[in-house]
Amino acid sequence: MIPLIQTIIFVAYLTFILLKFGELLKSGKLHSISNSWYLLDRKQQPLFTLFTWGIGIPMLFYNHWLFFLAGSGLAFVGAATQFKLSDSLTPLVHYIGAALGIGLTAIGLGIVGGYWFPLILLVLGGGLMKWKVKFNFIFWFEVYAFLLLLPFLYLL
Repeated sequence: MIPLIQTIIFVAYLTFILLKFGELLKSGKLHSISNSWYLLDRKQQPLFTLFTWGIGIPMLFYNHWLFFLAGSGLAFVGAATQFKLSDSLTPLVHYIGAALGIGLTAIGLGIVGGYWFPLILLVLGGGLMKWKVKFNFIFWFEVYAFLLLLPFLYLL
């Protein structure tokens, strides 16, 4: 049930931002899912926070501290939305939260479920993407990470 909730939220938000800003992928202005916060109208900006919390908070209930920390990281991403600020700790909180959300989920799948393949594919695929993807690497890596990790969360 938990992965289903996360899937619905991810697909809904990704569809929403691609319909609204998909043409910006070509120009590099949608360089990450987080950057959608800056592109949204002020009244719509809370949708990004709801998106990250909608994926992160359910992670707290996978009954392992690695997933709890991963979910906490994603929740912090939603709280630290203004990652372009240069005179605060907000960017650090945002980026560390995102890294913990993805990285600890992959490690948790290995430790809890014995599924190490996703971590290997995350590292190898991420490296290949960094080498091959010219625009919006972070955006495509985030999508790749979710599509890679989510099916294994269903197996826990």
